[in-house]
Amino acid sequence: MKKLSEQELLTACLNSNRKAQKELYNRYSYELMGVCLRYVKRRQEAEDVLQEGFINIFESLHQYKGTNQLRAWMRKVMINTSLQYLRKQKKNPFFVSIDKLESEPPIPDESEKWQPQYTYQEMLTEIRNLPLGYRLVFNMFVIDRMPHKAIAKKLGISEGTSKSQLFKAKVLLKKRLSQSNINLAK
Repeated sequence: MKKLSEQELLTACLNSNRKAQKELYNRYSYELMGVCLRYVKRRQEAEDVLQEGFINIFESLHQYKGTNQLRAWMRKVMINTSLQYLRKQKKNPFFVSIDKLESEPPIPDESEKWQPQYTYQEMLTEIRNLPLGYRLVFNMFVIDRMPHKAIAKKLGISEGTSKSQLFKAKVLLKKRLSQSNINLAK
C-alpha cells in the first residue's frame, strides 16, 4: 500500500478499510503510547489503554471535524481513554490523601539556584513516579497544555485543587530530580 496522505488515510479509515486502519495505527501508535505511558504507570496497562484508545478512535472517527490536526484529535482521545481507565481503577484517583500531603517535602526557598541537566528518560521516569493526582494534573497542564478550568472539569475537582496539585507536583519533581542529580554525581 502506497503511503497515503492524512486526508486519504482518514477517508479510507472512515470506509472501514482494514489496511488503512493498520496504517493509521502504525503511523501514530508510538507517539500515542507515549501519551498513555505518561498517565498510566505500568507498560502493560498503557498498552491496554493504547488498544482501547484506538478502538475509541476508530469508533468515533466520524466525529472528527477536521478543524484540528488529526494527530491532536487522537491525542485528546487517548488522554480521555487514559483518564477513563484510571477512573475504573479507583473511585477517586485524582486526589492525594491529606496524610500523603503531610509527608511531602517542604516548599523550597525560591532564591535557590536550580539548573540541573536531565535526560528525557530521567524526566519521564520521575513524572511517571509522581503520585497519581499530581501526575495527572502535571501532564494535563504542562505537557498537554490544558487550562486549570478544563482539568478541573475533566477530573471533577476544583480549579484551586488543580493549581495546588500542579504546584505540589512541581515541588516534588524538583526535589526528586535534584536528589537523582546528587546520586548521579557520586
